[in-house]
Amino acid sequence: MEEIRHYGDSNPDFAELIMFATVSIGGQKVLFSDSPIEHAFNFTPSTSLFVACESEDEIKSLAEALGEGGRVLMPLDSYGFSKQFTWVEDHFGVSWQLNVW
Repeated sequence: MEEIRHYGDSNPDFAELIMFATVSIGGQKVLFSDSPIEHAFNFTPSTSLFVACESEDEIKSLAEALGEGGRVLMPLDSYGFSKQFTWVEDHFGVSWQLNVW
């Protein structure tokens, strides 16, 4: 986690929600935020973040961390298109495709 800001005093009704947070994954910055507004949609696996990993150790570590409290959509394995690949959904319902070429 590089940075995290909550709504806090700027919106006391949603003080604990994340206004924004940034993390660095595989050299890429990813921005996350909570919306205090109710929406009629949710995440689906059809939209996912794709991370190119440098090594088998890195993909194993990311798969374990992201999959904690979530679920595995495709287990970590060697597939015809990839030496090592896994597709996991984190505990927020965000889908991640991790790959070692």
